[in-house]
Amino acid sequence: MSATVPYQHLFDNGDTPQPVIIRFECCNNDYVMADYYCTEPGCDCYKVDLVFAEFEEQAISDFGTFFISLNAQTWTVIDTKSLIDGFNVAPLVIEFMEKLPQFKQRFSSLVDRARKQRNAPPAEEKPLDIVQLIQDGISVGYCEIFGDEQQTELAFDYGGASSYEIDDQYCMNPRCPCKEVILTFIKIDKANDQAAIEFIIRQKLNSLDYEIENMRCDQSRLRAVLQRFWASRPDARKVFKTRYEQMKNAGKDHLKKTPKLKPQSTLTPVAFGRNEPCPCGSGKKYKRCCGAG
Repeated sequence: MSATVPYQHLFDNGDTPQPVIIRFECCNNDYVMADYYCTEPGCDCYKVDLVFAEFEEQAISDFGTFFISLNAQTWTVIDTKSLIDGFNVAPLVIEFMEKLPQFKQRFSSLVDRARKQRNAPPAEEKPLDIVQLIQDGISVGYCEIFGDEQQTELAFDYGGASSYEIDDQYCMNPRCPCKEVILTFIKIDKANDQAAIEFIIRQKLNSLDYEIENMRCDQSRLRAVLQRFWASRPDARKVFKTRYEQMKNAGKDHLKKTPKLKPQSTLTPVAFGRNEPCPCGSGKKYKRCCGAG
């Protein structure tokens, strides 16, 4: 499965199309459609991956309900998948294919944009502004700080033709006591030597509790992969705790190296007579207002 990105990543200005909400009569529900496009260099596909999340009362579910993969050249279905245990995706796929003509222009234009990006010369990679990421509360990958070779340290075999690598991200703010790590599980197809993100969770460091951030598989698969991971890597919790402390210390070091901003101007305090009107505008004398005590 080639790497895909959300449609928003194909734009670098304010011309990004709006997300699409589709009414499915077969279940009397509205779904938000998230479309993903292949930007893998050298790939010649016309694939569009669609993840549908239930939309109800101005709220979107935390993860998708079902998945459709299309060929935007032949307009045929490549794959379909339910992302919720026991959910029957077939009638929704049939109804979506009936509605497909109204989305062909969108898909075609975005596939063309993605194909151009695949063939474009790689942009010069800018160094991460770690301090800005800390100030914005954005998690940073451990490999971004300590090197890409660290990612394979958490790899594990799932059996058969697939294995997984894990990208672990941490809050680097030394003052934040979050005690958690964001884990992205990347499925490796050994036969085709291709990688694809399968799910992302926010894992607590002091327990097995986690929150699902994103997933492109059903929940039973997610649970099975997590169970295999913890069983095959009993040292993982210790690794995550060590890396958490390393990332916090790295964040502290980056903040120390950043010069503090000097104030642009200095305010000179003004003295007020105690019987004069208070400058706050209350109408009271200064001694009975801001000057009291």
